[in-house]
Amino acid sequence: MINNINKNSYNVNTYTEIPIKTNDESDTKQNGILEINNKDFLLKLKEELENAQLIAIKIIIEEPITKNEEKFIDKKYPDIKQFAKETKEEFKLLKQQVKDCKTPEERKEVISKVINSIKTMIKKGLLTEVQGKIKLEAIKDVENFAQKVNLEDEKAEVIGVKILKGERITPKEEKFISEKYPKLKKFINESKKELTQIKEQLKVCKNDDERKQVIKNIIKDIEVSDKKGILTKPEVKVKLAIIKELEKFSKQVNMEDKKIEAMIVKVIKGEKLTPKEQIIINEKYTDIKDLIEPLSKEYKSLKEELKNCTNKEQKQEVISKVIKNLEEMNQKNLLSPIALNFNMILIDMIKKENEKNNKLIILNPYVYINPSSIVDNLTGILMVIVIIFIIFCWI
Repeated sequence: MINNINKNSYNVNTYTEIPIKTNDESDTKQNGILEINNKDFLLKLKEELENAQLIAIKIIIEEPITKNEEKFIDKKYPDIKQFAKETKEEFKLLKQQVKDCKTPEERKEVISKVINSIKTMIKKGLLTEVQGKIKLEAIKDVENFAQKVNLEDEKAEVIGVKILKGERITPKEEKFISEKYPKLKKFINESKKELTQIKEQLKVCKNDDERKQVIKNIIKDIEVSDKKGILTKPEVKVKLAIIKELEKFSKQVNMEDKKIEAMIVKVIKGEKLTPKEQIIINEKYTDIKDLIEPLSKEYKSLKEELKNCTNKEQKQEVISKVIKNLEEMNQKNLLSPIALNFNMILIDMIKKENEKNNKLIILNPYVYINPSSIVDNLTGILMVIVIIFIIFCWI
């Protein structure tokens, strides 16, 4: 039995051969383990750095961070946190600079310069790769801010033009313009006063060409101010709105001039004014009514003087004196361009009347008048009307 046990236990080779590793094999395995550990470490480090960068960007753009995030960056990356705080203050100033820009193009240029500066600093080693990434990522927030300012500018422009035109704005619009654009609001109010003053200037212009020249000069001033960067984009829009209002007003003045011309011609022809025309004369041209009576007396006096003339030479002399008086009035700037228009219209009327009677009138006071030196004066208008009417009656 023992033999059997011995046979079973010992005779049979129960010992397995244990392989002996060489030094090279042992080093290879250890190196493999180290390589795996290094990769894990690097991956973990990379993840931590990326996490730290995200937290830093949050700090810069003033987005809230969690307690865990704060604890993490305080413990492991205090230098990155300090860099983020400094960059936050730097970008605050940049945002203010962007806001103060006059136009969207100027804002874009400012941001572009900062981005190029950051890239240059990275190349020169003045910023680490991590710092560069943080700044370049965080500046996107400044770009979004610039876009927001552009949209607010457009909104302010719309409100500003409404105020200038005298249109009603909502309480919300009033609050927006007062709180965010107080300087623009002041500019708009000043522009309204300017608009009123220029309208008065257009009223006393001699003719439509002069009114157009006034508006043209204002446009030129706006273009110069815009090129020099004196005006912001919303301010330019307000100024351009002034131009539109002036052009509209100028057309209205031209139409009114034509209407009054037509009414005066009707009076000369002896036609009756409509109730509406009479109201216009009574409300807007009361000074004409005040001048009609004395001028009518002068007209009768001149007519009587012509009747007392014994020959055409004497009559011609009387008319020449009248023409001379007109010329003197013109030199003293007492005639208006409207008077010239009436003169031309009435001369045409007289010619047509005389064609029927085979008579020709060669006297035309218009040749004695220089349109460029005429100013608005209703006395001049009525004087021309009276004189032409006298000529007409004399014939």
